[in-house]
Amino acid sequence: MTNKTIIVTGGTKGIGKSIVLEFLKQKAQVIAVYSKDDISAQKMKDDLSESDRNRFFLYKGSIEDVDFLRNFFKDIEAKFGKLNVLINNAGINKDGLFLDMEEDDWNSVMATNLKGTLNMSLFASEIMKKSTGPSHIINISSISGVFGRAGQANYACSKGAIIGMTKLLAKKFAEYSIFVNAIVPGLIRTDMMEDMPEEKIEEISNATILKRFGEPEEVAKTALFLVSGDFSYVSGTCIKVDGGYSK
Repeated sequence: MTNKTIIVTGGTKGIGKSIVLEFLKQKAQVIAVYSKDDISAQKMKDDLSESDRNRFFLYKGSIEDVDFLRNFFKDIEAKFGKLNVLINNAGINKDGLFLDMEEDDWNSVMATNLKGTLNMSLFASEIMKKSTGPSHIINISSISGVFGRAGQANYACSKGAIIGMTKLLAKKFAEYSIFVNAIVPGLIRTDMMEDMPEEKIEEISNATILKRFGEPEEVAKTALFLVSGDFSYVSGTCIKVDGGYSK
């Protein structure tokens, strides 16, 4: 990954942070995009070694905001001249049942999780198309998008749609050697778990073959696996990192 340029959205917390740290470990240049929490972003940067800090770049903005993205990608191309990997990790949840769902909650989750992922992919592809070698887009979905969870109506729909979009973008970008895949995490130890009842966490954990939840680092290593040169015949694929979850 030396001298490769990587963008990770939602890159200062949870899974996104672990992905950033994994690629920094591999000597890549990593750009983390975040939307709100300046304190977490700055702390993450401060905690890096000097060598890693010199290859780490922070950008604050919303992936729903097309004007921000236009300026962001213009700056990325001017500064780095290329883009090798985009990892669409940013996502929000505002859980609820279909019948109880507020329209604003539905719209905001869809706008960030689905439209934001599409926005990033389309803008990124314009730089990737100019590359002479292969490029990669990885979308972070969720087992909620595969099995559906009644209490996550909007989140489950957005993550399920990301799987479909992954397959479509893989076809669309194949001629440019842009590989598009999805990672489907199960229950991963992140801040999002804080809002889940203990009995729900236990229920999901017990529904896995491994009888435990996953670590963000395990998702990060899967992302690294997908962009390594040894896997040049993998596109339009969804890889579950869920401990063998079976509803």
